[in-house]
Amino acid sequence: MENSSPPTNGVTKKSFLFQQGKGYRLYSVVIDTQTSSYVFANTTIEICYFAFENHAKDLISKYGVNSTRLITDTLARKELGISDNVLRRNGNSRESKLLKKSGKTSMYVSKYIRDYIRRNRDIFNILSDFYANNKLAFTNSLDYLIYKPVMSEKSLPILDCHIFEPLQAATSVVNPFHYVCFVCVSSNSSDVNKPLPVNHHKITADNDMDGSIYLLENFDVHFEDIKDIIRPSGKYPINKQKKNIEVSLLENLDINGINDELRRIHESKFDYPKFKKRSTDGFNFTTESLPSGPNRPDYEFKPLEWKKVEMKPGDLLVFDCRIPYMTAANKAIMWNGEILNNNPVVFIPVSLRPVGKDWYSSQKYKELTEAIKTGKAGNWGKRTYKGCNMDEFRWRSTERSLPGSTIGECVDIKDFLPHDRLIFGLDKYIL
Repeated sequence: MENSSPPTNGVTKKSFLFQQGKGYRLYSVVIDTQTSSYVFANTTIEICYFAFENHAKDLISKYGVNSTRLITDTLARKELGISDNVLRRNGNSRESKLLKKSGKTSMYVSKYIRDYIRRNRDIFNILSDFYANNKLAFTNSLDYLIYKPVMSEKSLPILDCHIFEPLQAATSVVNPFHYVCFVCVSSNSSDVNKPLPVNHHKITADNDMDGSIYLLENFDVHFEDIKDIIRPSGKYPINKQKKNIEVSLLENLDINGINDELRRIHESKFDYPKFKKRSTDGFNFTTESLPSGPNRPDYEFKPLEWKKVEMKPGDLLVFDCRIPYMTAANKAIMWNGEILNNNPVVFIPVSLRPVGKDWYSSQKYKELTEAIKTGKAGNWGKRTYKGCNMDEFRWRSTERSLPGSTIGECVDIKDFLPHDRLIFGLDKYIL
């Protein structure tokens, strides 16, 4: 299947093969292999220097890209005499520069990500088609890099919107409906046919070990009912939501219990005698008297189910913000004498969304332009390590070993095209 679209604004749109799923679409090789490898290599080096600072050069010389395993391997760090403090934000034992479960980093302004992913016109065109809108920008400011070294753990389910607040129009500055977009630049997936464990067909989100993304299918279908079920007064409440974060963390999400409730709600909605027939087990739905065409009711129950999305470097995933996602653990395993799942897994969010008039006077607009012009991402008005990239800014301001990773390089925008200036808020669309 191909996505073919006419040229827009004089720019020829490429066609990419894609796989259509329930609430998502996976595009193949939007970023070519050479570019993916280049971005992965340079961001990995940056991660090592950002995380380990004075230890980085020796670690890379000895272990190469596998140096990042030391981010999650406490025992290996101890054997090498590397203090845990080097990974902490401002020395806080509860805060890390790189999170072991989600893979979220404190890195926002890499020029490699900016120039080869965020400025990529093919990604812009794909998202423009989704929104039927060619006036997109990074309206949520800059996203962090997701980097899952070997030995990373499974993440919590994440919903990229505020679940207990009404979704607004795509151009709103408050909880807008949007599409989530991830680019993969490193994974454990391969086109090479390798013998898999005999129980590979039983792999689920709970026991997967290759760092893949999982989507919770049909969550968007039942979105309003689910909100009632998981709110504090509901039958299966999730943990209280943390303040001042951009997403909903669906901790202790009881999928089996929620499915039972959804099934009960579904059956009550379609409790019509003409749609039923008697069986020895009770009532079952029949299609004998169902109307045909657009008036035919969707009587089949659609349960929540985790769906693994196999992404290879260069692939692009786009999905509805009402669908939770999670990343599996990334742990090396042995099979037939070969080590599998030995790569760091890297995803880059691309939050291009439609621009509304209110955005240009919003806090997010100020944060975006400040990040592009000065390298200070997040809310520097509060100056907290959680709220802005203080660690990254300090490191890039003092970095001497990596000339391409300094603040000066990250804010050098002299080669920006008019289109780049629009998507980063430096110039304004006519609305």
